[in-house]
Amino acid sequence: MPQVDVLNKITRGSKVAGLGTKLAALIALVNQLASVKCRTLNSAGLAIGTGSLAAVKITTATVNVLINSEFKSISTQEVAFTAVTHSIPANAASVQEAVYVLSVPIGLTPIITMGRIATGAGNAVAPSAPANHAVLGQVRIAVAAGATPFTAATTLLNAGAVTVTYTNLEMLPITAPIVDVLV
Repeated sequence: MPQVDVLNKITRGSKVAGLGTKLAALIALVNQLASVKCRTLNSAGLAIGTGSLAAVKITTATVNVLINSEFKSISTQEVAFTAVTHSIPANAASVQEAVYVLSVPIGLTPIITMGRIATGAGNAVAPSAPANHAVLGQVRIAVAAGATPFTAATTLLNAGAVTVTYTNLEMLPITAPIVDVLV
C-alpha cells in the first residue's frame, strides 16, 4: 500500500482535511532536504572580472552554499582560468566552444572544470561537477571561426573573437512549495 494511502487510513476522521496527503508531502519534503549534500542557495552573479578581464567574477557579496550538508558562505572574488588546461584552439572553418563549470569545495576556493570542446555554436555540453562541490554556475565560451584561439588566463573575456555566456545555477534544496505542504 502506498505511503499516502496508509497515512490517509491512519488519519481518517481527523478534523484536518487531507491530513494524510499533507503528511506524506511533508515526509517527502523532509526526505528531499535530508538528501541535499551540495547546493548553491543563491545566485553567485557570475560576470566578467573587473580586476582581470580574463577571469570570471563572483559578484554577489555573500553566496550561501551547502557542501557535504554543511552551510558555508563565500564572498565576491575572481576565479582565473588555468593556462593551457582551459584553452580552446582556433578552427579556421568553424566555431569552437566549451562549457566551464564553476564550483566550490569544502575548502571554499572556487575552481573551474572544463567540458569537452565542441564544433559549432551551442553544441558544447557542461562537464559534471567534481564530487562534493556546490555548483555556482557555468560559463560558455565560443571562439569564432578564424585564427584566434581562446588562450586561458590571457584572452580577455570581452575580446572580439569570443562570445561568453554566464549562467548562475543557484538551486533551492526543495522542489515543492512548503506552503502547499503545510496549509
